Amino acid sequence: ARTPRGAPPWRALGIGAAVIALVALAAFALTRLPSRSADATSTAAPAGVPGNTAGVADAAPVPNLGTAAVSATPAAAPSEAGTEFAGAYDESATPLPAVPPAEEDPAALRTALATTVVDPVPVLLALANADLAAQRYTQPAGRNALERYELAAKLAERRRATRELERARQGIAAVASGYIELAEKRYGEGNEREFLELLGRADQIAARVPEGAAPAQRVRERRARLRDAAIEAGSAAAAKWDQGAAIAAYERALTFDAGSKEAQRGLADARRIGRPGFVFRDAATAPEMIVVPGGKLAVARTETTVADFRRYWQARGARARGNRPACRDRESFFRGGGKSRSFESPGYPQSARHPVVCVAWADADDYARWLSRETGKRYRLPSASEWTGFARGAGGAADCRANVADSRYRGKFDAREAYGCDDRHAEAAPVASYDASPAGLHDLAGNVREWLGDCAQGCREHAAIGSAWFSAKDRPEVAQRVALGNDVAANTVGFRVVREID
Repeated sequence: ARTPRGAPPWRALGIGAAVIALVALAAFALTRLPSRSADATSTAAPAGVPGNTAGVADAAPVPNLGTAAVSATPAAAPSEAGTEFAGAYDESATPLPAVPPAEEDPAALRTALATTVVDPVPVLLALANADLAAQRYTQPAGRNALERYELAAKLAERRRATRELERARQGIAAVASGYIELAEKRYGEGNEREFLELLGRADQIAARVPEGAAPAQRVRERRARLRDAAIEAGSAAAAKWDQGAAIAAYERALTFDAGSKEAQRGLADARRIGRPGFVFRDAATAPEMIVVPGGKLAVARTETTVADFRRYWQARGARARGNRPACRDRESFFRGGGKSRSFESPGYPQSARHPVVCVAWADADDYARWLSRETGKRYRLPSASEWTGFARGAGGAADCRANVADSRYRGKFDAREAYGCDDRHAEAAPVASYDASPAGLHDLAGNVREWLGDCAQGCREHAAIGSAWFSAKDRPEVAQRVALGNDVAANTVGFRVVREID
């Protein structure tokens, strides 16, 4: 019978030709393909990958597919020592072998489809499954799981064979998962370089198909866990001022996640350990400190807060609860307030983040001694020369960039000398509510005065330095000082500590 003009290429073959082809294919399969008992791994579908038509790989060879041809004879699965994977991640295997898109040679594809008696897609899936089981993921060229799955996917897509297309794509995702397992093996052997290379390959392959979302997520989560562990190690090393270990840990974190902002900041801070501008905290109970120019002194970035002082107060117990001096309102002898004011009730609203006030010099000094015992480092109150040194450049009172007597203060206390601007607070403000000084310190101007370690009058008095929330324009200087007796506390006076650097 004659084939009508325009008939599909599948009908172009005559019956005789089809019979001849079938005989030839069967003979070829019998002589070349290994039996199931001889090489079970060459035809069995690996776990997690959809199965293929039973016996397809034993029944027929791979047809001639032109320039994209695949070997008709699957090689026996090599031993673990001899798998192709040993070279799958070396320079010769980068980039991964690519399967040319069908559109690059449509004539060859049409010829393959027209002259193929046996559907090649199930055969390719069977061979790819065998390659996957034998860990022939991307090598050798022309006889590996990735190329065969991708070729099967292209053919299935052209034929709109949805089921086979899904199986092929799942196979590609399984190749990505295989690389993840091998990466973990290298990690267990201590070979982090190859571990990262293999994870990268898994990620690259997983991105080729929608079904690769799960292995891609595994790669991201694995990288994130390792990144976080390295960042934690870097933070611990930085807390001990171990610069070398901190830098190494943060650099390692960046090998797992090059875009990690936390690791980048940690690395930058680690490179400044012990240098001016380095920020650290000796313990959870200690304030945040910063190294100031000169390199021998670190200063608390803020005044001691109510929360900081409360921890000390509770830890010290009865020993810290002797005869407390009366807390004066705005340092006035006539506004003593008796025992009604305390550091927890200074006469105005406050939060845990407000600077602690209504503490006598002895309270501040004892807090620094307690902190020294807690951390094993030497904390103390600053001297006058130290305070004026690290306070250089602090300002902002005139334009209310510091908490001083402003329009709100004037409205509440009828203060004619108050500034006309608005700093948003009539009394003390939470620490760090305003810009830091050039040295990285907050509230050197305004908020509260700060006790110094220096003493006068045979140490019957101590000095408090700095302006405060009630400081008006008749006293604009930042480093103004007042001497107060040891039995005096005020709701305008607090303190900050310094730490000596070994």
